[in-house]
Amino acid sequence: MNTISIDLRRLTFFLTVAEELHFRRAAKRLHMTQPPLSLAIRGLEEDLGVQLLHRTTRAVSLTPAGAFLFDRGQVILDDLRQLEVEVQQVASGVRGRLRLGFVGIAMWMGVPEVIRDFRRGFSDVQLHLEELPSARLQEEVIAGRMDVALVRALETPDVRLEHRLIREEDYWLAIPEEHPLCESSEVPLDALDGQDLLFFPRRFGPLIYDRWVALFAEEGLRPNLIQEARSFHAELALVIAGVGSCLVTESVTRDARQGVVFRKLVGPAPKVRVFAVWEKQVENALRHHFLEALYEGV
Repeated sequence: MNTISIDLRRLTFFLTVAEELHFRRAAKRLHMTQPPLSLAIRGLEEDLGVQLLHRTTRAVSLTPAGAFLFDRGQVILDDLRQLEVEVQQVASGVRGRLRLGFVGIAMWMGVPEVIRDFRRGFSDVQLHLEELPSARLQEEVIAGRMDVALVRALETPDVRLEHRLIREEDYWLAIPEEHPLCESSEVPLDALDGQDLLFFPRRFGPLIYDRWVALFAEEGLRPNLIQEARSFHAELALVIAGVGSCLVTESVTRDARQGVVFRKLVGPAPKVRVFAVWEKQVENALRHHFLEALYEGV
């Protein structure tokens, strides 16, 4: 690697001399004596192979090369000062980039509002968002490709991850209008026996899927699982179309739509849980600020 002749120390010396056009006054500003200042400027000129200053017994003036270095040097010094400020802001967590992963269900639980308010309060932060299944999200956090993730299942948390429960909700049932189950304010779990039930494919959430299938088996229930939908939006659209009913979280019931009715599911059903996970060994002030906003807002 080639050495750089214009280091920050000598650039600062030169800019001060160029402003004062007087070595003694420049040395006073720099809190040094004149001889080492003159020597430093001479050394800079020799290393660059150019003359930066005209010197006479009466005056000092800039050569064309010196005038160019003066203009560009001021910009560089200002940029370095700004860089120093920005580096400190990143370290304190008010500037930078936060990589946030999430499962789709989290977007129904107040997370969009948290993100909106966080962006307003931390305008110099870039948020990178990505939706993935829970298992993939944990892999991304462990690999350092995500700073924090909102996951749905934590049966056996990885020892490399910290985690915290963000939200817990009951399951509800979304039913087509005029369906017989709409007549009651609540739907018992055994009422699902023989019903057409829209369900996500197992590969999108093996743990949750297996819990429900095991529960149906324990209770002796045989709903007709229709694995056509991958998101709540798609499921609700199919409910409205009369294809079947679907399990939703309590938060989803606030999304009133014509053609669908929500009823609370009662019985030995599992809870819907969403966790925040992050890497234990990595300190991140920005992540800390986001988690604080998440705890307060969800």
